[in-house]
Amino acid sequence: MIGNAGQMDLSFLAKDNLDEILIKVVEFTRARHEVISDNIKSCNLPDFTPRRLDAEEFALLISAALAEHVKNSRLVLCDGQSVRFGIGGELTIEPKIDTEAALLRRDDCDSYIHLQKKRLRENIANNKLAVALYEQKAQKTARVENH
Repeated sequence: MIGNAGQMDLSFLAKDNLDEILIKVVEFTRARHEVISDNIKSCNLPDFTPRRLDAEEFALLISAALAEHVKNSRLVLCDGQSVRFGIGGELTIEPKIDTEAALLRRDDCDSYIHLQKKRLRENIANNKLAVALYEQKAQKTARVENH
């Protein structure tokens, strides 16, 4: 299970529901980065099994939370099968075995590494976007508060 252990808790940065959503995206992409990096670093270990975090499930849960926010101006973070939001909004994710990557690793190591690098680039872009959105929102909020 992957939680915020060893990572700085970003919850204190949230000033409203949208901040909370962006922070969850940053936390998810950080955890996913760790899993993908581990998949790359450990690819030559004989008993290693690649893992993945369920980005589709996370996206559905965040979409539902955003819909609730738009409809009722409140944030409700519901748990999924592998993604859970604890008391205080702590994000915990249960990694799954990545069967697609495991088959590639067995049959074609170069393609396996290519897949992991592709996922890593995609994940970095998602993280940068969430951070940039949060920073822009924070700057606008600060300007409004200072005027």
